[in-house]
Amino acid sequence: MFKKRNNPNVLTVPYHYSAQWDGRYDAADVAGFQMPEELLSAAPNIKAAYAAGRACAAKAIEALDQNLPTYVGRNPDGSPRWPDGVVGSITHTDNFVAAAVAPAADFLGIGIDSEKIMDEKILDETKRIALLGGEQEFLLRLPFSAAQILTLIFSAKESVYKCVHPLVKHPFDFSDIDIVSVDVQRNQFDFRLPALWYRLLPPHDRFSARFEMGSDYVHTAVELSSSSRHPSRG
Repeated sequence: MFKKRNNPNVLTVPYHYSAQWDGRYDAADVAGFQMPEELLSAAPNIKAAYAAGRACAAKAIEALDQNLPTYVGRNPDGSPRWPDGVVGSITHTDNFVAAAVAPAADFLGIGIDSEKIMDEKILDETKRIALLGGEQEFLLRLPFSAAQILTLIFSAKESVYKCVHPLVKHPFDFSDIDIVSVDVQRNQFDFRLPALWYRLLPPHDRFSARFEMGSDYVHTAVELSSSSRHPSRG
């Protein structure tokens, strides 16, 4: 079903497992894995994505600590339920799947996302969902195609959501995340959150946000350290 591949260069934590994935569900590749009851009747591609993501998560947890349980459950909202003492994130897209974890003592949250460069046919819909008016001003100056830029913005906001939502537990959508700059030399992006979110976040935190642009994929990641300075709130 999948085989190890090099990790995108988007995280500081080393507990990251990426794989090429053929999109199929093969129980032989995930020996001992049990599909949640609520997904037993799901479409084959959904079950395959779920199994592949959990297999990568197990590999990442083993790299973190071989004494930890590697089972990653499923919360009522569909997000991963990590073992005690672990924070993490899972992503999967066409022919690619990955998971990353970190010790909860050092990190409040991690968000990773990978996206296949979008087809021209869905650019207008993606722009409507993900792109804010102010973001268009600086995005026009980036040395990327329109498809690459919109895929980057979409992926960046997915990573922010995965990292922050478990902490704030507050309803929001992409319009609440404002990408304010993209540094193509350092492969970093900065973003602004609503003031309410900062009040809900623990008092000592710092966002680290990075991306990697490939010919076929965009990879993004956000790490929220538990021991760094508070970010500028612009």
